[in-house]
Order: sequence, then C-alpha cells, then structure tokens
Amino acid sequence: MTEGPTRGDERVAETIRSHLQQEFLHDRPDVRLDDDFPLVEEGLIDSIGIFRLVNFLESTFDVALAPQDINLANFGSIRTIARMVNSRGGKSA
Repeated sequence: MTEGPTRGDERVAETIRSHLQQEFLHDRPDVRLDDDFPLVEEGLIDSIGIFRLVNFLESTFDVALAPQDINLANFGSIRTIARMVNSRGGKSA
C-alpha cells in the first residue's frame, strides 16, 4: 500500500512545480502541471533537463543525489521527485 503525500512532500512539490513552470513551461501556458503529470513521457524534461533539475534540487533542498537516484521511477512526476527529495533528508525550501 502506497502512503499518501506528507505536508513536507506538498511543500517540496510546490517548489518543484514553480521551478518547472519557470524553467520549462515559460512558453507553454496551456500545460497544467499537477503532481502526477508524466514529466519525461510527455517530453517536458529530457536528459539535459533532468540534470538541470538535479542541480536545482541539490542546491534548493540541500540534498545530495547519487547516480542511482537519477532514474524514471524517481523523476517521473513531481510527486515522485518530492518523495525522493524528502526520503534523502531534503530541507523544505
């Protein structure tokens, strides 16, 4: 059984959503970015975008991500990214 989002997940998710909108959606106002939007599958972020996002996550949430953390399971949606950040002890922005 999967746990629901925590308050920490929600704060982290909102910060990530805001970043994605500014960095990747500035010219696509038609895209509604909810917590389960498939970021990679829908082409919002590609491999270069993931590395830009990793840099943002590490600096914003004071978390270190290992190469094995960078996979589709962790970067598939805002929800999965927020859970990963919190599971690595990330600080709320």
